[in-house]
Amino acid sequence: MILTYYLIVGLDISSNEPQLRLRLTDSVDPSNVLEQLPNSDGEFTFYNIPTGYYTFDVDSKQLMFRQFRLEVNGKQVRVKNDNDTLVQTPLSLRPVAMLNFFERRAPFRIWNLLTSPMVIMMGVTGLLAFLMPMMTKAIEEDEETKEAFKQSGPEPINQAPEWPTLSFTRPQGSIKDKK
Repeated sequence: MILTYYLIVGLDISSNEPQLRLRLTDSVDPSNVLEQLPNSDGEFTFYNIPTGYYTFDVDSKQLMFRQFRLEVNGKQVRVKNDNDTLVQTPLSLRPVAMLNFFERRAPFRIWNLLTSPMVIMMGVTGLLAFLMPMMTKAIEEDEETKEAFKQSGPEPINQAPEWPTLSFTRPQGSIKDKK
């Protein structure tokens, strides 16, 4: 059985981009696969297709196509689309959608840099390091605030606690004494 159809996609098939690969997969035995590449005119032909049911796929890195089911019975070929409607032959294929695997990188903007969490944390830390000495100096110079702190807090310790003294004694019977 010879199956010949035309691929009409509205783009230049003679170029390498996008490269299309046409595949017939046996529905009963998925390891039985027939593959073809379309020629520069968009024509593709599958030769010697045994009787059976097949799934027809078009593989492309950039375009998405509909899947068809083929029923080959002797010299008769019936093509159905995904909702079991018969499709007229010769088969005319058009891409359903463009596949986008990658996102376009956003352009550089200074505002995005300034609003990043790391820059915000560094800015707040720098601001606090600059303002804290001024704030504590203002508190220390204000007599009312000093009095309020003295009255509200415990009395400061005037003397440092005494630490026990440690003395080192040489043990008796050391190696030097024996000589």
